[in-house]
Amino acid sequence: MKERRMMKVARRTKSLCPDCLQEIPAIIQVSNEDVRMFKSCPDHGQFESLVEKDPIFYMLGLQLDRGNIYDGLFVDVTDRCNTTCKYCYHAKGDTEPAAEDIIQHCRDNAALAPFIMIGGEPTLRDDLPETMREIRKIGPVLMVTNGLKLADKEYIRTLDSLMWPEVFNVSISLHPECSNAPGDYALELQAIENIIDMGMNLYGLIFVIDSLDQIDEAITINRKYRGRIWDTRLKIATELNMTSQGSDLFNSDIYNYLYEKAQAEGVLFDINHDAYSKAAYFNMVYDGINLTAVKWYSRHNVDLNDINCGPWHKNKDGRILNMDHSLILGG
Repeated sequence: MKERRMMKVARRTKSLCPDCLQEIPAIIQVSNEDVRMFKSCPDHGQFESLVEKDPIFYMLGLQLDRGNIYDGLFVDVTDRCNTTCKYCYHAKGDTEPAAEDIIQHCRDNAALAPFIMIGGEPTLRDDLPETMREIRKIGPVLMVTNGLKLADKEYIRTLDSLMWPEVFNVSISLHPECSNAPGDYALELQAIENIIDMGMNLYGLIFVIDSLDQIDEAITINRKYRGRIWDTRLKIATELNMTSQGSDLFNSDIYNYLYEKAQAEGVLFDINHDAYSKAAYFNMVYDGINLTAVKWYSRHNVDLNDINCGPWHKNKDGRILNMDHSLILGG
């Protein structure tokens, strides 16, 4: 019997020292067992971390990689928030930049549009509608929100800069693990209902998951509003700076879960070849529903060459970096 050959593929990249966050060289090694990063900092020694536990899935992501994730510049508009989410990357506060500074930031980086309003919770900013109208003159405007204030149709109508023909350019972030006040999840679902009822499609949903069974809820909502939600991201809850490998879940787990679910239900499941994919950001179509598996890198396994692309974010040191890179450095 022929002995099985050991797969061993190595690629060079740049990463960060998990202690001092300085850029250092790294090697990603793909073996039959998993995918690991090895790196050494002259001041803090050697490090090893898990990148992806399924080497075949990782290699598939490399083959599908078209160099980008998605376009856009994330724009911080407030530190305030009205929820408490276990895995939130943003420290709560009571400050927010001046509207003039936000608008100028967008003007200075017009080539990176669309502009994606984030916080904190952006809808807590009192002058958000007026500020976004000015930004809309520079380029397209989107928003990521927990959706609580969108349970009020009258408030939705004030966000006219987000209303494009047939599409409300908002991604509503749903957190099953979120320690919100009782009834908050119902308000988020009401927000989706309001947008659909007002004759618009919803740009997207973001499900923050820490177990695979939470995927079923995302599919249920998409089936209820079939064809009315453009994209749903299944974002694995990751504490970017806390652990050597983040959550125990990986994008390959989401892919395999959906594959097995599709087999059981007798529905079509495939890679979404019309969208950008990487091992860390993988697009699929399940029963006609666009689903994206997302697992952000942590300071322990970040591949800086892989994420030298959009979406972008202004880091606290003034540099425009990939959103994940910026968050690892402290936003």
